Amino acid sequence: MEGVFDTATITFSFNSELLKLDNFKPCIYYYNEDTQLLEELPDQTIKDNTVSVNTTHFSKYILLNKYSYDEVWKEDIRKPSENYNNMDIVFVVDISFSMSYNDPEYIRKTVTNGFVNNLRNGDRAALVTFRKNAEIKQELTDNKNDIVNAVNILHNDDGYNDFSGTNGSLGLYTAYKLFDDKVNTDKVIIFLTDGEDTEITYDYNNIISQAADNNICIYTIGLGSSIDENLLKMIASKTHGKYYKSDVATDLITDFDAIFNEYTDYYTDSNNDGISDYFTALMCSGVLVTGTGKKLFQGIPMSEIQKNSDYDNDGIKNGDEVKVIFDSKHKKVYLKVISSPVENDTDKDGVKDNIDQNKLKKDIYEHGAVVYNNLVYPIVVPDCRKTSLDSTDWKTDFENHDKRITKGILEFVVGSLSGMSFDDNTDLKSQGIYAGPVILNNIKSEKKVDCMLGSIFSSIEGVSNNLEKVYDDIKINIILQSSTSQRRAFIQAGTYKNSSIYNQYAGSIPYSAFWDSCGGFTFSGSVMSNNISKVYKTLTGDTTDYGTYDINILVDKRHKDEEYSSYLWINKEKKLVENPKIYSGDRVEIVQLNFLGSRKKSLYSLPINTTCKVSNEYRAFFDDFMTDNNLKWCV
Repeated sequence: MEGVFDTATITFSFNSELLKLDNFKPCIYYYNEDTQLLEELPDQTIKDNTVSVNTTHFSKYILLNKYSYDEVWKEDIRKPSENYNNMDIVFVVDISFSMSYNDPEYIRKTVTNGFVNNLRNGDRAALVTFRKNAEIKQELTDNKNDIVNAVNILHNDDGYNDFSGTNGSLGLYTAYKLFDDKVNTDKVIIFLTDGEDTEITYDYNNIISQAADNNICIYTIGLGSSIDENLLKMIASKTHGKYYKSDVATDLITDFDAIFNEYTDYYTDSNNDGISDYFTALMCSGVLVTGTGKKLFQGIPMSEIQKNSDYDNDGIKNGDEVKVIFDSKHKKVYLKVISSPVENDTDKDGVKDNIDQNKLKKDIYEHGAVVYNNLVYPIVVPDCRKTSLDSTDWKTDFENHDKRITKGILEFVVGSLSGMSFDDNTDLKSQGIYAGPVILNNIKSEKKVDCMLGSIFSSIEGVSNNLEKVYDDIKINIILQSSTSQRRAFIQAGTYKNSSIYNQYAGSIPYSAFWDSCGGFTFSGSVMSNNISKVYKTLTGDTTDYGTYDINILVDKRHKDEEYSSYLWINKEKKLVENPKIYSGDRVEIVQLNFLGSRKKSLYSLPINTTCKVSNEYRAFFDDFMTDNNLKWCV
């Protein structure tokens, strides 16, 4: 699609029979890549068996049953702590007359004191009682005895005075005002009542909103059968607490134990993985899920998770792979995934999460990657290939090229370098020789030297019968570059810039295989010319006799200003491969010579081989370099 557009209409279709169900409502959501949440799009239109919506942003969209999606988020989950070390808790206790028969044994006192006595050092508690009025029986203090004493002397209203009645709103508001938002603690209220309000001083919605805005978590407990259960559920849900129903007073023991255990687990990290036991339990039960509803630990016993801090053994603690997040816009507590805590290679790209830069996105390392200090650097191979030759097949693959051409080129190389000639039965491929303006392998049969450097300079040096010098001139360099957005590696190989090879040949006159540039006669003219003639006729089918043949190598002068002559990388088969630098001035020609031995006519330009496999000897040299520098391949 061409052009620019600001809005688009998205339409999904569904089975219209589903509309007959009471619990079905089609709804379009988009995936917010920043929050990792599915967000409902506004103003959707349902017509027949389609649902449509206009959108101004472009993302991944999905059609879901809204009832099923909302069901995932129905559980009340406490908001994650702000990493505070301590808690302030206010007990708000109903002492209205009805408590005389709903809790005649004052089990309220027993369970409250039991909670207080088990608070950690540094935690503070306060006590507020309410009937028609509300009273602060004890301000926030870390002195447990003061709290216990205040609890012990509380008593129920007699039902026959000016303060008789129930005003839970005043009790909650009084507790809310006890907190100091300048004090960095987790703030919790436990609100216990046995009946509906007979008087309301403060609007519950305002109290809930203020508590939520100040990160105050409210647990509500309804005792008996006369409670406003919907109100208590709303208070707990909207402040990320939890509602408990106590049919009789003895149930308070179980409910307070549950709240205390939750409090303990909330601040306990038994396996030191960065996720509290409270949230770990919710993950294992499938209650705490990712922003798309995925249940990461469901089905795994909590005891297995708690055995160590790194369940998938990828070198990253569970709490560094997922974070418990509260999204204030959508009022959701969920898991934001950095990497999977149950799979050591989240994106299945072959790179373990502990060194993978993009843990959620499968990286395709086209040219491999280098690992250094547990960081992955994808290899970047600059495109040094410049088309200038007459060949229509610039990227010649000599492994898979037409055998007739391959045979001719190989025969030329071996014949010109060692004065040998092959018959038609020779297994040319087994020689492992490549050709082009960069001769990638030079074989001296009498020395059995294998030198594949991928450099035009090494090939010339080889022709000059100084193969042993080539290895002296090898230089390898790996440039590791890091930025906030990416890492990358350049792996360069070649000869030293100040090498005699550079000084002698780069940017010089064409090099003739017939005559050594140093002035020495390389091979007998007849053998050389005969071999080149055979190559030419094989490549072109031209049987014309041009007399004396020669091979000219022309080196682009830009090589003289470069320190490295090629790049190394790993291909998909995990083989070390070389990418020589090739410029427009690099040429290999078969030429006709005149009777003085000078170039008379260009007969054929050999195609350039831009990539090649690297010899085992060179690989060993490079592997040593990797080891010495604490580097390793990642492919």
